[in-house]
Amino acid sequence: MRFVRVFVGAMITLSLATFASPGESATSAIPVFLVSVPHSKFAYVIESANSGCGHTFCLWFSRISDPPAPASDRKLPPLHALGVEPTGNLESLQFTSLDDGYLWAKEGRASALYVTTNGARSWRRTVATSLLMPVHPFVATQGHLYFVTETCSGMGICRDFQLHSAGVNGAIWTSRPLSLSPDTSGVGLGAIGSDLWIEVGPFTGTRILFSRNAGRNFTQWTPNIYGVPTGCIMTASSQSNIWAECPTGMNWIYEVSVDGGHYWRAIDTGGFIPTTAGSAFDPLNAHVAFVDVGANAIPNGADLLRSNLDGATVKIGGLGCSILLDLDFVDLSHGLADCQQTSEANSTLLLMTSNGGRTWIPFH
Repeated sequence: MRFVRVFVGAMITLSLATFASPGESATSAIPVFLVSVPHSKFAYVIESANSGCGHTFCLWFSRISDPPAPASDRKLPPLHALGVEPTGNLESLQFTSLDDGYLWAKEGRASALYVTTNGARSWRRTVATSLLMPVHPFVATQGHLYFVTETCSGMGICRDFQLHSAGVNGAIWTSRPLSLSPDTSGVGLGAIGSDLWIEVGPFTGTRILFSRNAGRNFTQWTPNIYGVPTGCIMTASSQSNIWAECPTGMNWIYEVSVDGGHYWRAIDTGGFIPTTAGSAFDPLNAHVAFVDVGANAIPNGADLLRSNLDGATVKIGGLGCSILLDLDFVDLSHGLADCQQTSEANSTLLLMTSNGGRTWIPFH
């Protein structure tokens, strides 16, 4: 559910980071990254600590399940410390199945994609981008991978838009030019199989480019989706039903389409959600999504909402997280939340619910 910006560079050094099993992890390790596995009771979690592995940058990676079962240790590509980021140079991580996962890592001024096809038992570096090419959100779906690059001047004028696509293992990539306006201020991607939506936000109004054949041919239209400067994160749950998470600068807005992206309804969250509210969005399936507007948006209130396709929401309960790092519902009853409870990072806990989000307890 996050934007990435990618570029090409040298391989990073394994000696800068050590990875261990959760059983070996330091008692001070905190969950910093929760990754869902679609249509599965499993999820992946990264824990971080500043000691306990012989280095000051320690990450533990495991696959967990909800309802709980014994965790299964997994591996990460070589990552290293980067500023104060708890996950170092990791930029994004997502899984499309129990076996297939995709991780972008920043490598100097560049970034590279690592792919696993065996459930994170091993990773392979597959593709990287040139130093001067920003990359818009990477989208992985069953059988297809997509991302868009562009070359931009210091004046904000962009050109040479390219769509890059590959199969599930990322071994062979195809690049095709995209005819986008130089004033394009943002690009959003959504995909399910070979169906691909590209949302572009030029100053003249938002457009959607749609392809049924993995980007070989496009049709386009002007939707009524809220105009956003940086593009929406679109989750296609079916060929018709699409959820969108849209940054508006200082706020977030969430929307849903049931006609393949032509007409959009705003999800009723009570108004715009400030980016500082610590909110999270989790499309569960083609019919239901969960929205947590953040404890800072609704102090002492029910911040967790369940939305249907008509955009209407039902108040579920209160997580009360200062920052909700990630939210992952397995079904209508069971869910996980990576919850930073206060302004202190070491207050982060992995929580679980078995009653649809009405109450939460520490994951065990």
